[in-house]
Amino acid sequence: MALLSISLNELLNRFLEDCRLRNMTERSIVGYKSCIACFFRFLSESGVGVREVDNQILKDFLGYLKYSKKLKYKTVKWYFSAISGLYDFMVFEGMIGSNLVVPFRRGYMRQYKDCYDDSQRRLLSLEEMSNLINSILDPRDRAIATLLAKT
Repeated sequence: MALLSISLNELLNRFLEDCRLRNMTERSIVGYKSCIACFFRFLSESGVGVREVDNQILKDFLGYLKYSKKLKYKTVKWYFSAISGLYDFMVFEGMIGSNLVVPFRRGYMRQYKDCYDDSQRRLLSLEEMSNLINSILDPRDRAIATLLAKT
């Protein structure tokens, strides 16, 4: 079906029905609906159609989410996951040729995460690991922790 013959609302409803067919949880579907509705509003305010989206529009939307809405990294990642899912659906249905959100996410979401000021994972020092293992009273649990620490 050609994209030009359906409204954005109908496109969104068809995509959400497809999500249900793929056994996504209702919570995920509601989240996707919210994210995509926000994206459609952004496109409408920018005077851009769904088929006219390019890297610059995606950059502008990323900036809008990051600076105007002040969303955290995980929330922005969720938005782009929803949008990518929509574009995957449109490719599958033959409405567009390719999903340009996938390479955009690879290129920009990683950089966004790198500059995001959030708690970082870090390795424990030998002293911290030793203190952790020595604080475990059960011999079985201590053996497991030691095994994990050495691998």
